[in-house]
Order: sequence, then structure tokens, then C-alpha cells
Amino acid sequence: MKPEFFAILAAAAMAASAAVPATAADDPDAIVGIWETEQKEPDDPYSHVEIFEREGRYAGRIIWLSQPLYDEDDPEAGKPRRDRENSDEELRDRPIVGLEIMHGFRFDEDDGNWVDGRIYDPENGKEYRCKVTRKAADSLEIYGYVKLGFIKMGRSTIWKRVAGDDT
Repeated sequence: MKPEFFAILAAAAMAASAAVPATAADDPDAIVGIWETEQKEPDDPYSHVEIFEREGRYAGRIIWLSQPLYDEDDPEAGKPRRDRENSDEELRDRPIVGLEIMHGFRFDEDDGNWVDGRIYDPENGKEYRCKVTRKAADSLEIYGYVKLGFIKMGRSTIWKRVAGDDT
């Protein structure tokens, strides 16, 4: 075969690889955007979380709730939901909408995940270690856990990108 053929073949391969879109493995900002939390049951409340970059790390805050007010059977019926389960009494009046529930995530280039972060659960007032894995262009696996020695005990949930979010 002629050397020109190999040069053309190599140039074509380079052009094709340049046209491949970035994946989570090489795009730290793939996590940025608005994500809908998972519902276990169809009537369960859910929220939208906006994930953003701040000073080289990633964080997230609740920007919308499917049920923004307490139910009629709650002592605070009709009032906006607040962080009333927080272990710090001084923080219990914070509204849930606008509450930063994720912080400190860094992108790990070796495995393409966001690690070393923390996630706060306003339903029980506890903060957990957390790892985020991009499962597809429109879904994230959120794994919140506690470490017991060398063992990680936790649970995963899937968040979906909100339709129309082009970030």
C-alpha cells in the first residue's frame, strides 16, 4: 500500500474522533443543569435541583418543589416547607426552596465521576458523603452513604435532566 493511503486514513480517523461529542469522562461540566429528583411512588413529592460550578467544585440547590406547602394534615398546613428537621435549631426556619443541599464535589478525571461531595437530606436533617455518576446524557446516579471503616453503606437514586434544560 502507498504511504499516501495511510496518511489519508490517519487524517480521516483524526477528523472522526474530533467530531465525537464530549462524554462525562472528559467533561466536568456535564453535571451542570437542572435535575428532577426520583419519586419512589407516583404521588411522592419531588424537586428540581440546580447543579452549578463554584470555584472549581460543584454544588446544588433546590429550586422547585412539587409540593411547596405543608399538607393539610400537618400542623403547619398551607405554609411553605422549611428545613425544620435540621439538627441545628437556628437553621430550621430556612425555606426548602433555595436550600443548598449539595456541595464540595470535584470531578475525578480517572473514573469520570464527581466525588468528595456531601449531600443534605432535608427530610431527616442529615448530611451524607456522596458520589455522582452520569448514567446517560439525561440521568445521574446519586449515591449518598456513610463510611463504617472500609465499608460504604448507603443508597442510590436516579435524577433526570429537566426537559428543556439545555445547559
